[in-house]
Amino acid sequence: MTRILRPISPDDIQNGLKKLFGNSTDSQTDYYRVFLHAAQQESYDLSRQIIVQASNQLVFSCLYTPSAGLVSTIYAADPTLLSGHDRILAVRAMVQLRLWALKEGSVLLQSVLEPHDRARRELFLRSGYRQLTQLDYLYRLVDVPSSNNGYSSNQDNQWLTWSAERAELFAEVISQTYQNSMDCPELSTIRTLNETIDSHHHAGLFNPDLWYILTIQGHPAGVLLLTPSHNRESLEITYLGIVPAWRGHKLGEALMQQALNQAARLNKKLISLAVDNRNLPALQLYHKFHFKSLFSRLVMYYSSRWSIPKP
Repeated sequence: MTRILRPISPDDIQNGLKKLFGNSTDSQTDYYRVFLHAAQQESYDLSRQIIVQASNQLVFSCLYTPSAGLVSTIYAADPTLLSGHDRILAVRAMVQLRLWALKEGSVLLQSVLEPHDRARRELFLRSGYRQLTQLDYLYRLVDVPSSNNGYSSNQDNQWLTWSAERAELFAEVISQTYQNSMDCPELSTIRTLNETIDSHHHAGLFNPDLWYILTIQGHPAGVLLLTPSHNRESLEITYLGIVPAWRGHKLGEALMQQALNQAARLNKKLISLAVDNRNLPALQLYHKFHFKSLFSRLVMYYSSRWSIPKP
């Protein structure tokens, strides 16, 4: 049977989405609902799909959705039941999709996979992607008592919130916190600081009053970026970082307490975050504040700025 590799037609978009998310477990069905909600909120162009078609049957589909910061998220159908030849075509579809996303200006392409999803992981690897890390998604209820962290605040400490006038200050402090960071350090070499901040700005519902720099005696010491979720019931810790000179002074606890205080002030039910599971100091901090594991995901990525190919 002849196979056709092509961009999806408008009439096939819903069938392409069903191929991406259908024939799956209940957890994946829930993920499909979350995706459709996000697609509506963010006005995704769902025609950015490449498909493999056999006669009138859609065999494989992959999709990319661009976002701020020159990032695109990649979705791929489950290749488990594909024949050997169709798996080759699926790789070709993924490569075409990648070239499409790069041509339209994306610099970083990424996808999150369930840790046991070996078939998709292999598909991404064969399509030129690399495995970045495993992200652990954590949460805690806001009404859980906070840890007695031993950090005492004083009048020399001040919380500065985001404003246009402080944009350069935020950029400088965030840049300092990236030094020797253990949280996805690979990305710092392929994304500019402005691109990263732009991504943070567009994650969830940006509120400048929830972006903080902690200063001690007038010196910037740490940064905390909080983002309300679209469901209005939770608050996400989008980024937490400490300037190298102030590490080891329990400022992580001070930043965490500020996050919890703001979640309580806003009457949020829970607070969540995602952390690189290689970042052991951060994991220790979050567990100290009673965060619990929600799920984990593998992160696959590709960048047009890779300078030296890796096997």
